[in-house]
Amino acid sequence: MSTDPSDAVQAQERQLRLAQARAEEGSRARIAFLANMSHEIRTPLTAILGFAETLGERLTGHDLELVRIIQRNGEQLVQLISDVLDIALAESGSLPINVCACDATRVLTDISDRMRIRAEGKGVAFCVEIDADVPHYVRADPVRWRQVLQHLIDNAVKFTDRGRVSVRLAYEPSEPSGALEGQLVCTIGDSGTGMSAGQIEFLTRPFSQGDASMVRRHGGAGLGLALSKSICTLMGGSLELSSRLGKGTTATVRIAAPAFSESEVGATSDGVRIPLHTSTSADRPPELPKLSGRILVAEDGPDNRRLLAFILKAAGASVTMAVDGEEAVRAVTRAAEEGEPFDAILMDMYMPVMDGYLATRLLRERGCMVPIVAVTAHALRGDREKCLEVGCSDFCTKPINRHRLLDMLSFWMNRQLGTAITIPPETDTEVC
Repeated sequence: MSTDPSDAVQAQERQLRLAQARAEEGSRARIAFLANMSHEIRTPLTAILGFAETLGERLTGHDLELVRIIQRNGEQLVQLISDVLDIALAESGSLPINVCACDATRVLTDISDRMRIRAEGKGVAFCVEIDADVPHYVRADPVRWRQVLQHLIDNAVKFTDRGRVSVRLAYEPSEPSGALEGQLVCTIGDSGTGMSAGQIEFLTRPFSQGDASMVRRHGGAGLGLALSKSICTLMGGSLELSSRLGKGTTATVRIAAPAFSESEVGATSDGVRIPLHTSTSADRPPELPKLSGRILVAEDGPDNRRLLAFILKAAGASVTMAVDGEEAVRAVTRAAEEGEPFDAILMDMYMPVMDGYLATRLLRERGCMVPIVAVTAHALRGDREKCLEVGCSDFCTKPINRHRLLDMLSFWMNRQLGTAITIPPETDTEVC
């Protein structure tokens, strides 16, 4: 037996490295499991929410209200799935933060407009104050900014039965020395049930839930505060909570958000659009975008094929279906040979026989210039980049937002990406 102290130190270091490797492997396995479950649940939810929206357009009165309940609960399930996956990613340090031009005020007003209806329906006053010096655009992740505000304002309304909910958005500019970047500061106060110090500490832990009686009365998964705190930290800020039982709660959100000059907004790089804020149906006019042209839909799920066909045909497009990537490649090749190439392709990335990644790569290798929009139920860091790397033009996540999908297709179908190349009958080296 060795008595050299250095041997003992080295053995201990090996044990620590082994323990760390096992922990990292366990974290990756958990994220992979959650991502797979997210995919499996999001896929049928696409059909559920899509057809519920379609049905709702044809109903009125009590029947319409029943459909709205289906939609509302389906959307809550989507949010819950996203939160569970996001908090696992945040714990592992791999939650994506994508900084771009963010219209922080518009995001807040969009959320507030919807929350005000809920609050006033309970007899609770809802007040929003936005300081005049808040920049029009800041450098921040609009998706995460919306996610944090949505959770905190939703909690404030949910746990307040009388009194008021107040929201104030302010801006702390960068210091001239550059020692401190500009920060968005949003304060959400309520006169609701409040929390004890112990409940706050418990609720800001991942995968936890507060007092059982609060949950039974108001519902909730106990993920929102923990996730919001993690997001604020990742965005270079913080989430501070102060509360008194029976008196209410005040949440103060800070995120790093340097002012973004308007001359920089709307810039494009290599044909990729820079979003100004997170799109939601509330941001858009009621009119759906119209399409004209031929679209190929590659999707293995029969219900989702039917839904996509309905949406696209209603928008004015001619639709051709493929059930896997191999069939999609043949359809694109045949259309080019016949001199009637497609104007856009919707490509599900996870299909049998040949997946969307390989199908897209083959089409691009053969010279296909048609816009290809990836459709996937996966939403992990790198999924979008993986789709773009194989040649996809854009990326759409399930469940599909109809407005967003039609806007995306309209953008790419109106964009001149190149002249379609017709394939001679006995040649397979190029596709449209």
